[in-house]
Amino acid sequence: MREIGYDQESGLTYSRIPVNSRTGMPELDKVDRESLARNEAIHIAILAKAISGEGFAAQIYSSEEALSILERKVANLREFSDKNIKWALYGTLTALEDT
Repeated sequence: MREIGYDQESGLTYSRIPVNSRTGMPELDKVDRESLARNEAIHIAILAKAISGEGFAAQIYSSEEALSILERKVANLREFSDKNIKWALYGTLTALEDT
């Protein structure tokens, strides 16, 4: 079941996974595939802990599995950033204007 929280190919997390109220099973055909920064941050933290063998995270993922997921995630985030440079610059400039 741990695999339903993120896209196996890209490594990116899903923002919402509906659950069938009668069966209690995830409705994977209705998954919201939009990735949110806060979900990515939490998933990256769990993966980092698993890679270092820390606590509960190491029970979820092996070090090798966590590293593989993290590599896919970073590659996809880089690809998104490269394709959407205006979006990345807007976020940076907006943050600078707030200071």
